[in-house]
Amino acid sequence: MKRKIPEATAAATSASPEEELTLRILIEEKKNKVVYAEAGKDFVHVLLSFLTFPLGTIARIISNDSNMKKVSVGCLSSLYQSVENLDTTHFWTETCKEMLLHPRNASEDYCQSIKFNIDDTEKTKYFICEDWNCSCKESRGLLSIFRNKRCKCGKLMNREISPRNSSNCVGFVDDKFTFIIFDDLRVIPDNVHNSVTQPKNFGIGDFNALKVVTVSVTQKEILDLLKVSLFSNTPLTDFFLRRKVFHANLLKRRKSMVFNNVEAELSDGGGFINLKIFRSKSKNKVLFVQAGNDFIDILLSFLTFPLGGVHNMLKGNSCLGSIDNLYNSIVDLDSNKYFKSLNLKDKLVKSLCFSSF
Repeated sequence: MKRKIPEATAAATSASPEEELTLRILIEEKKNKVVYAEAGKDFVHVLLSFLTFPLGTIARIISNDSNMKKVSVGCLSSLYQSVENLDTTHFWTETCKEMLLHPRNASEDYCQSIKFNIDDTEKTKYFICEDWNCSCKESRGLLSIFRNKRCKCGKLMNREISPRNSSNCVGFVDDKFTFIIFDDLRVIPDNVHNSVTQPKNFGIGDFNALKVVTVSVTQKEILDLLKVSLFSNTPLTDFFLRRKVFHANLLKRRKSMVFNNVEAELSDGGGFINLKIFRSKSKNKVLFVQAGNDFIDILLSFLTFPLGGVHNMLKGNSCLGSIDNLYNSIVDLDSNKYFKSLNLKDKLVKSLCFSSF
């Protein structure tokens, strides 16, 4: 049996057909719950690409409407919005602000090769000095990913060049494997043993109680999946069966507060950063801090950190919906067997910032 996601069906009748990827989902009908999905490389590549996205990219794209309304992720979205609202005069250059609002993905070559890439950041371009003679000098040749930066010679770097061929960067997992994705985004290899034992682990002894459905997903709906995954503990059920997505709205109560301030110091491993903290005595809660450039630079740099790298620093405990389960299950996958190259697993679970940061 094959069916479309309800919202997608309506859209398809009034617009030209969109490219789709398909997968099978096993539904426990009595509970109206997805037990797990069976998918090939295309859907798994999409899930894994989430781990490569810088936090600033995630904050930006989830603030866009898709089939779901825009959402925000706590202080991360607030930080992104504050950078967006800051005048460029507060940054060293306009480029510095752009680097935070549209941070580069160190794995962009892999993401741009997959079927659905929802990172709308423009592909990285490379520029050398407009003076070809200057660029050819071994002692002076500079490379920039930003147009019109100043070369050492004083001229503009605006001559675009093509990078080395990246044709080998095609997705993450080996094409010959399929995978089981649980409702909580845990990913395991799809084999006979797992197909038989996993339903039993959920207390399902009768396979007749499961309904197998083939579903189609469009690129626009992948953004819905990212939004759901950041908030829900059952993202596949919420995504495919359209339950109400878990999203708690925090109401800020404005009450009269007593302010006081304290001095604080933060160690960065090699020194200290001085802050002035203002807190509510009655609630023992920090209201705001006054800080210099060093502390602000640290905060803003968070927007450039890739999600997988953040999970690595937090030991797989980010409390972001089901992303922890996705991350930890990828850690458990055999890098020698299931990935296209030995270093690809590390690119996902130990993601690094783009080299310009």
